[in-house]
Amino acid sequence: MVSANLENLLEEVRALNAEERRQVQKLLDSMAESDELQSRRRETERKLMEAGLIVEVKKPPTDIESYRNYKPVEMTGRPVSETLIEERH
Repeated sequence: MVSANLENLLEEVRALNAEERRQVQKLLDSMAESDELQSRRRETERKLMEAGLIVEVKKPPTDIESYRNYKPVEMTGRPVSETLIEERH
């Protein structure tokens, strides 16, 4: 049984002109690709966890403002990378 909301939506889609229907189709295709990508990502993460290669998957940051305003700290002296390489030898 189709819900009333879906039936109304389908009627509205049928009333669209060809260009508008193409835009709706493009959106639906994009959403389907996104769902498939997310499913593959979750499967990959599950396999990595099972293999013991990772222990958790962190969610991406929701507040990117702190990244936009990032200013590196200025340091003096030799680069840390040079010191580490030197100490390893």
